Amino acid sequence: MPDLLLEEDWAHRAATIRHLDFQLSGGEGLGGPAAGRALEATRRLPRNLTPGDYRRLGKDKTLRVYENPAAIALCIFDESKALCRKLEEGGKDTRPDLLTCVDSCSNIARTDDHIASITHQMDKLRAEAKLAPLPMAQSMLAQADRNERIVASFGASRILLSDAREQPSTVAHEELQGKPSE
Repeated sequence: MPDLLLEEDWAHRAATIRHLDFQLSGGEGLGGPAAGRALEATRRLPRNLTPGDYRRLGKDKTLRVYENPAAIALCIFDESKALCRKLEEGGKDTRPDLLTCVDSCSNIARTDDHIASITHQMDKLRAEAKLAPLPMAQSMLAQADRNERIVASFGASRILLSDAREQPSTVAHEELQGKPSE
């Protein structure tokens, strides 16, 4: 049974990486602290996998890419940087805890689609806050402000696939080394 779960986990991650590659090839941008690692994952996953590739790449730690609908983000999971795992005591699970995703985590990357959803949510919260009782309105406005910070930080780190092709490994290399991209 654990092998079946690992296989399903890998199939889902591979599909997420392929979808990300499709989005980036279509001109979407990618941003966030883990954008370079996300881009690198799309480069490492071949379009056609042999059964041997499938087994080998399923164990590759650089291909641990998870879609997190609750956080409206991608998690490019690296255990050493994961704030969701630091909140727990011990544990040997090598997957992120997507329910405890933290905005300031270095494993987060977002696409233009994610930012559009966050912006829509932000606008909706601000509109609904005008009609809500004060405590609820304050909570809604705080969430809208949080979303505004996410959108602003995305804009500062946004890259396009065409930009990354001009400088093939600069973004990914600097991000993997812990240096900020210019």
